[in-house]
Amino acid sequence: MWSIIDFCIIVLCLILLFSETEETGEKIEGGFGDMMSKKGYIGNIWRPILALFVFIYYYSKITKISLYTILCYYLIGVLGYYLWHVRAHQKTSMMYKTHMKHHKEDYPIDDFYGDKSKANIKLFGNQNNPPTFLQLLNPTKSMSLHIEHDGWLYLIIICILLFGKYIFKTNNYTLIYIFIGYIIIACVGSSLHISYHIRNFEFQKYAWYRELRMLHYFHHSSNKNYTMVNILIDIMFNTLIFN
Repeated sequence: MWSIIDFCIIVLCLILLFSETEETGEKIEGGFGDMMSKKGYIGNIWRPILALFVFIYYYSKITKISLYTILCYYLIGVLGYYLWHVRAHQKTSMMYKTHMKHHKEDYPIDDFYGDKSKANIKLFGNQNNPPTFLQLLNPTKSMSLHIEHDGWLYLIIICILLFGKYIFKTNNYTLIYIFIGYIIIACVGSSLHISYHIRNFEFQKYAWYRELRMLHYFHHSSNKNYTMVNILIDIMFNTLIFN
């Protein structure tokens, strides 16, 4: 049963996420990229992380699956993504060539918005009208869709679900909604990822977004900052840098 408290929590979360609208045109000090967090400040990233866990809580409530189960599968899933991303940066990986095309050809650190490479023109056409977040939820606009690259991530998800079914005896109802949850988080994360490379994107008026964009900029110049939103995983594995 939903209550006025639930309504207030959701409204408060949305206010915290979308209330800051300062447009300052900040630049990374000594680096490249406009509309990023100044001097490596990450004091607002708690906002999307909070929104993520509020989503997990209400996803549990809507599906009537225990919060403990949802959290366990989320943590296993995000760990799987992290390990996949780390592996994609290793030269011995089958994913390396495709992954480095994104890093070094389409969006290198001196062309983070793909102006020289024309990467965004190829994806989205006229850059005078940048795509919206909702448009980026289309996987063909935000994912590589190369089986040798994305296929390993799909395999990790399948293995997690099979492990849950046959080892932990998770019922099919729960597994279906875990899978749907993975799809939702993957689409949102992938959309945010490609949006970091879009000049004048609609979210850049929010401080938390500029901070996430800055972290991703540093990711393109180092083997750090592997997560798109939940930097707690990078903190756990000592792979977070922000200046």
